[in-house]
Amino acid sequence: MHVRASLGGLEEIDARAARLVDLAEGLAQHLAAVDETALIEEMRQLRLKSDAATDAESRSLYQEAAQARQEQIAALADVRRARERLSANLARVVSNLEGVPTRVVRMRVLDAETASGSSDEIGSEIGRINGELAALEQTLEVLVGERSV
Repeated sequence: MHVRASLGGLEEIDARAARLVDLAEGLAQHLAAVDETALIEEMRQLRLKSDAATDAESRSLYQEAAQARQEQIAALADVRRARERLSANLARVVSNLEGVPTRVVRMRVLDAETASGSSDEIGSEIGRINGELAALEQTLEVLVGERSV
C-alpha cells in the first residue's frame, strides 16, 4: 500500500518528461537552423563598416546592427546551455526512474516499518523531481517562446 501511494507521481513525471523532450526538440531544431559562424562574420563585417564609415549616422546604424547580432549570438549561447541543462536533467530523471523497481523490490523484502520509511523516501524523491521538472519546463517554455518571436 505504501509503495503504491509513493509511486503515484510517476505518471506526472512521465508527462512532464515527454513535454520537456518536445521542448528540447524545438531548441535543437532552432539551433540547427541558425548558422552561428555566419552571424559572427556578419557582426565582424558590420563593426568594420562602422569603423570605416565617414558619416556619423551611418556609423551609428552599423553599430546598432552589430550590437543586434551580438545579442543574437549571446541568446544562442543561452539556448545551447538550456538544452544541455535539459539533457542533463532528463538523464538524471531516467536514472532515478530506472532505479525505482529495484528500490521497490528492496522495500518488499524489508519489514513493514522499514518499508514505510523507504516508500516515503521514494515518494519525496518523486515529488522533488516533479517540482524540478516543472521549473525547468517553465524556463524552457520562456526560451522557446522568445525564440519564436
